[in-house]
Amino acid sequence: MAKRDRESPVKKPDPGETKRLPDPEFEDCRSRVHVLEARTEELSAANQVLEEEVALRRVTEDELREARERLADTLESMSEAFFILDRRYRFNYLNRAAEELYKRPAGELIGQTLWKVSPESIGTVIHEHFRKAMDERVPVVFEALSPMLSIWFEARLFPTAAGLSVYVRDITERKKNEESLRRQAEMLNVTYDAVVVRDLENRVFFWNRGAEERYGWTSDEVMGKVSHELFETRFPKPLAEIRKELFKKGRWEGELIHRKRDGSRIIVETRWALERDETGRPIAVMESSNDVTERKKAERDRIRLATAIESVAEGVAVMSGDGTVEYVNPAWCQMTGHEADDLVGQHIRTIGARNGEPFSTSIWQFIWQFLMAGESWSGRATARRKDGTLFEVDVTASPVRDSSGKLVNYIVVGRDITNQVALEKQLRQAQKMEAIGTLAGGIAHDFNNILAAIVGFAELAIDDQSKGSRAERFLRNILKAAMRGKDLARHILTYSRTREEEQKPLVMAPVVKENLKMLRASIPATIRIIENISDTTNAVFADATQVQQVVMNLCTNAAHVLKDTGGTIRVSLTRYAFDDPARTPHPELRPGNYLKLSVIDTGPGIPHDIIDNIFDPFFTTKKPGEGTGLGLSVTQGIVKSHKGVITVASQPGKGTVFDVYWPIVEVRDAGEHPEGFAHTIPRGRERILFVDDEQALVEVAEESLKGLGYEVVGTSDSVEALELFRHDPYTFDLVITDQVMPHLTGLEMAKRMMEVRPDTPLVVITGFSEVLDGEEARSLGIQEVIMKPIVKKEMAETIRRVLDKNKALR
Repeated sequence: MAKRDRESPVKKPDPGETKRLPDPEFEDCRSRVHVLEARTEELSAANQVLEEEVALRRVTEDELREARERLADTLESMSEAFFILDRRYRFNYLNRAAEELYKRPAGELIGQTLWKVSPESIGTVIHEHFRKAMDERVPVVFEALSPMLSIWFEARLFPTAAGLSVYVRDITERKKNEESLRRQAEMLNVTYDAVVVRDLENRVFFWNRGAEERYGWTSDEVMGKVSHELFETRFPKPLAEIRKELFKKGRWEGELIHRKRDGSRIIVETRWALERDETGRPIAVMESSNDVTERKKAERDRIRLATAIESVAEGVAVMSGDGTVEYVNPAWCQMTGHEADDLVGQHIRTIGARNGEPFSTSIWQFIWQFLMAGESWSGRATARRKDGTLFEVDVTASPVRDSSGKLVNYIVVGRDITNQVALEKQLRQAQKMEAIGTLAGGIAHDFNNILAAIVGFAELAIDDQSKGSRAERFLRNILKAAMRGKDLARHILTYSRTREEEQKPLVMAPVVKENLKMLRASIPATIRIIENISDTTNAVFADATQVQQVVMNLCTNAAHVLKDTGGTIRVSLTRYAFDDPARTPHPELRPGNYLKLSVIDTGPGIPHDIIDNIFDPFFTTKKPGEGTGLGLSVTQGIVKSHKGVITVASQPGKGTVFDVYWPIVEVRDAGEHPEGFAHTIPRGRERILFVDDEQALVEVAEESLKGLGYEVVGTSDSVEALELFRHDPYTFDLVITDQVMPHLTGLEMAKRMMEVRPDTPLVVITGFSEVLDGEEARSLGIQEVIMKPIVKKEMAETIRRVLDKNKALR
């Protein structure tokens, strides 16, 4: 073509030639040339793309070749044997480790079947696992002993499109180690501990008889299972931390909670030991566990018991078999005043000893005889604190034996009952006072009846005598003596009475004088009482009985300190006033007007170290049986309840002064005067029914009241009196009745009379008012209650007051 072109060159057009019209064929040729040029461009572009794809494929092939080389290097460098089988079990590839395993080069094995190379495996578990992986197309992992190679191996079979990829690892050494561990663990079957050996993946491969007994599963049931899943183990901290410590130290100890086969849970004390092979590589973990559930429960019980013993109010001491103290709780220390270190190691009998001599040897010897005989003892004893003070203790001592009956120790429980004993003494005293009160009531009733007759007849006799005569003077002395007898009976009833009294305006001078009269009769003649009552008119708002108790407590205390040596008690009652707070004798005393009661004795005085304690309950310096330690405490309580203050001043060897300050109340008449019976007596003309079982008193009443102008119907029979009233209830203007009578009491008779005539004026007289007070009487419709013996003036004023009041209501 080139030659032709050189031989026939194209002729260039002549510019001078005439232009011709287009030839159709020429145009068609030109069009085809354009198509060819376009196609050439397309082919050129396609060729360029193809060249790029070829270049890219060359790069990819290079990368793939490099990847194959790397994979081949990886497979060749593996310590595990790796080979590839096709669907007919023919070798397609073996790495160097596989060549070493079969001890033949790859070139001799490629193309041969597995079963031709290892015919001994046909029909074995190895054959079954390979067929399963190939036929079922599932991964299979198994361990087996190769009959051809005489080694233990672990095989992992993975199906591929071409056949199987097989990884084989020689585990002969591991199996030897496991067997060695198993033989070692077999020796642990003789122990009661549960021994479990597991691999590093926590799969059990040894389970001793102790584990079977402990957990309930047999060895065959647990082989190959993950122990922590089997036990549903509860760890004290994350398992990862435990394993980290195990691999670092080679051991771990702790407590775990395991589940048994029956579902119950136990606490085990476990020890893990990491087993290694000859190269130091970890291969297994041996776990030895002991059931400590009961021990833990016992420990919790002991802790609870110890906490309870430490917290109880009773003192607890534990002694060894020879009586040496091994333990005391805080309450024992508080009770005895000793520290625990002071007591532990001592013999129980030496606690509280003085000068090396055991205190209360007899009681401890008595208790010891019971303990040595194996018996318990309980009772009360007197013990000594570290500071030497005595206290009452309720003791229970018992021997403690173990389950075999062997003596372990002794235990002593003590409770401080000092306050309880004091309260019991106070209760006995109160019971005595109650008994005295009951006795005094009966005596006072009869005694007051006797006095009433004496007073009544003496007054009647005085009326018949000329004023100033010798007989009149004698009769007035009889009357005065009878009134003193009345006061004495009233005091006896007052001190035997246990009910609360009501505070009201009270002139203190007569109360103090009356108490001093009683006190003189009860103290030795070697003690002189000097009375200085300078204020005889001012009153305080007080309960007469409690004022009497204050006076008697202070005076009897003074008499007690003087009983052996004799001396003087000075009692004064004076008015004390101040308006400057700086002059107050006591911080609680406000400026104002007070009655100051002072009781001064010439006794030995009160030591400075105890004077601040004398008002404390149960504090006493008296010998046992001489006092309860409550007198001054009660006295202070009474004074405070009356808004008063009590102070004490004392100097050893110079006596003691008690001052009681009572707030004065302004009243016109705060009390009756005992000598006030010789005044004008009111009279009347009404008709009175008088009832008393003592005929002499009926006679006195009839004579006295008739002398005052009254018409009197008297009877000593309450039943007869009720019949008289029922016969004509409106014939009587007033009924006066004794309370204590046979058949019908005064109250019972009054109730029946009120049923007949509700507006009946009634007055009750009694020699013992314990069963009847003013409030109760008024609630029953009784208008007045009078205590025997009654002087004519008191009787006349009461009658007139009741009659006039009823007239005003009509």
